[in-house]
Amino acid sequence: MSKNSYSGNVNIEQARVQYRLKSWRRDLNSFEDEHVSEELSETQVRIYLYLVTHGGDASVREIARELKLSPSTVHYHLKRLEEMGYIEKTSNGYIVKKPIRLRSHVVLGRFVIPRLLIYGLFFTGVFVGTAIYIVQNGINSERLLLLIVSLVAAVVMYIEATVGAKFYK
Repeated sequence: MSKNSYSGNVNIEQARVQYRLKSWRRDLNSFEDEHVSEELSETQVRIYLYLVTHGGDASVREIARELKLSPSTVHYHLKRLEEMGYIEKTSNGYIVKKPIRLRSHVVLGRFVIPRLLIYGLFFTGVFVGTAIYIVQNGINSERLLLLIVSLVAAVVMYIEATVGAKFYK
């Protein structure tokens, strides 16, 4: 009898573990779904970012002129974004209906900040902090290495953020 109760406890525990795993998988899948920028084309992301930063109704021609695209291309991608539920058509143009979580940018209201710029600021802080520490306590090989690596990382992040910002304009 104790053998059966033991196997019963094992089966219950296995069921709990499987339930937790299914729950975690579901949570991970929903988290991945939040990063919808992967299902959008580059043109759709550019149009969406323009609508976010423009902050109001934008017509097809206005978007086409600003992004240097043909009106038919803009119209096609606006329809796809509208079908996905991210934007909606108004009497004066298109507006953002639902926020999109982008991997490449952070959207704060009408401000769109490249993530790499944030990383560049972080490495700049590490560089400045290390430089201050070196001035106060002297330099050694480890501090010099940290200074150089943080400077290079900051410069690379700024360059990549600038290249990415030019790409989306």
